[in-house]
Amino acid sequence: MQLFPSYYCAKIRSIVIIIGAIAEYAYELTQSCGPLQARGGGIRGPPGRDGRDGSVGMRGEQGDEGPEGEEGEQGVPGIAGPPGEEGNTGEPGIVGDQGLQGMRGRHVMGR
Repeated sequence: MQLFPSYYCAKIRSIVIIIGAIAEYAYELTQSCGPLQARGGGIRGPPGRDGRDGSVGMRGEQGDEGPEGEEGEQGVPGIAGPPGEEGNTGEPGIVGDQGLQGMRGRHVMGR
C-alpha cells in the first residue's frame, strides 16, 4: 500500500520545485544587496590580516627586432691648413781625399 496516491505525489513534487525556485531567487536577491549592516552597538572587531602576495608571473616572450636605422648625414668638409714652411738648404758635402796614383805599366818588347 502506498503512503500517498500518485496524484498527490505529483502535486507535492511540483510544490517542492516551486519552493526551491523561490528560495534560490531569494538567495540571489540577498547576495546582490551587499553585506548586511549591523543595527546593534556591539564592539568592533580587530582589522583583518593582509592577504598574501601573489606568485611571480611567467616571463614574457622576446619582442621582434626593431627596424633598421636611417643613414646618417654627410659631415662638413674640414678647413684647409696653412701652407708649410720652406725647408732648410743642406750643408755642402765634405771633399773626399785624392786617390793613390796607379802603378806604371811595363812595356814588353816583342818576343
